[in-house]
Amino acid sequence: MSMTNKAKDRGSNGKLLRKYRKKSKRNWDSTPSWYANMFMNRPKRYQNRMICHLIVKGVDPDTFVMPVASNKPHMYYW
Repeated sequence: MSMTNKAKDRGSNGKLLRKYRKKSKRNWDSTPSWYANMFMNRPKRYQNRMICHLIVKGVDPDTFVMPVASNKPHMYYW
């Protein structure tokens, strides 16, 4: 059940009242999610996918080094 979807929480035009439209505070100490997805997660998934395709084709799996699951140390955006 939504707490801000009541008639008393809306103005005469139907939009949420101003007290419910707070913007979240930005955490400047972390890497943005779009950056982590584009430059950390996608390349690792691509490498894993290519290695899996080569293994299915018959290349010896012992010749490959799989990417490590840990993202640390991070390459930070800032």
